[in-house]
Amino acid sequence: DNEARGKCECMHATGHKRTREDTALQEQQLSPSLKRTKCVVEKPFIHGNVAWYLGKDRDSDRYKWTCYVRGVSNEDLSPFVSKVVFTLHPTFSHAVRTCESPPYQVTEVGWGEFDVLITVHFVGNLEKAVDVYHPLHLHPPDGATTYRRPVIKEFYDEFVFFSPKPELLSKLTLTPRLLPSIVPEANMPFDEAQQLQQLIEAKRRVQAETQVLRQRLAAVEVRLATLQQQN
Repeated sequence: DNEARGKCECMHATGHKRTREDTALQEQQLSPSLKRTKCVVEKPFIHGNVAWYLGKDRDSDRYKWTCYVRGVSNEDLSPFVSKVVFTLHPTFSHAVRTCESPPYQVTEVGWGEFDVLITVHFVGNLEKAVDVYHPLHLHPPDGATTYRRPVIKEFYDEFVFFSPKPELLSKLTLTPRLLPSIVPEANMPFDEAQQLQQLIEAKRRVQAETQVLRQRLAAVEVRLATLQQQN
């Protein structure tokens, strides 16, 4: 999934779970920077791409595109992100690209769409790296044929840190500086409220459909019970 999880289940060599006393003793023996805090920290981010159509006169590389990771309002993620690795389609030369400082982005030219594997690493390896797949979009939505403006496709996501270590927590709670927009043409933060409303509406539709299915199932069960009694 797309969460950075910091909580794991400790096990003895015998396979039994550690007791609370074992865990407490272990934490006492750890240095303060290695102990975990009892909190959950959520850090929202955007992964997206912008694509420009270069014209029909190009033989194959008709699109120039940039794939990126950024803060929701262009906040600097580097206080807790050590590097971002982009893995492109294997047909690209040097398909694995690493960005160790912002802007976290890669720019290329091509003709086809594919999923870009984005691996986010955290400072000091205090948490496991997180993989995110971004579906590269090159064409306008709804089959539009105009290419006067660049195609922009963004997705909202969150890093969720469960019980982060104090050293990482101190970096997560820093007030971030704002960086220049990666996509000047967009020049606006991700509309989190709009996507939240879409998620709420989708949830309502799923709940309504689930209720209908439950009613149908109940009717089938009643019918089945009646047939069994008749037999």
